[in-house]
Amino acid sequence: MSNFQSFHISVKGILVVKDEFLLLQDIWGATGRKTVDLPGGRVDTNEMIKNTLYRELLEEIGVDIKNVQCKIELFDYDQRVRYGIENYQVAELIHRVNLLESTKPKISLSEEHVDYFWVNPSTDLTEYEYTSEKQLLLFQKLQRELKNK
Repeated sequence: MSNFQSFHISVKGILVVKDEFLLLQDIWGATGRKTVDLPGGRVDTNEMIKNTLYRELLEEIGVDIKNVQCKIELFDYDQRVRYGIENYQVAELIHRVNLLESTKPKISLSEEHVDYFWVNPSTDLTEYEYTSEKQLLLFQKLQRELKNK
C-alpha cells in the first residue's frame, strides 16, 4: 500500500476573444441561480495537460482551438464528494486561452451544460453562483484586465 496521496487533475479553460470571455451554465446548479462552469475535465492516464485542455474544449463547446496563447491563471486544490467518493481530491488548473482570431467561435454545448454567455467588462458577475470564491475573484480580475486593455 502506498503512502502517497491520491488525487485527480482537472484542466479548465477560460476562452478569451478580444474583450470578452466565455462562461458556461452548469446543469448541476440546484439553487435556481446560474451556476458558472468552464469547459474542462480530468486528465486521462498518460495524457499531456495541454492536450486535455484542447480535447475538453472540443468535447464540451465544439471549439477546435489552433491559433491560441495559453497560460495558467489559477491553481486550486479541493476536497469534495464527487462520483460517490468521500474526500474526492482534485488539483484544478485553470488556463486563460486567448484566441488570436478576432471573431467569436460557434459554440456547440455538450449535454453537461445548459447555456453559455460571453462576459464583457460591464457584465455583473455577482448575479451568478460559483464553485469557489477564488473562481469569482479570477473572473473579476480578468474582467478588469480586459476593460483596461
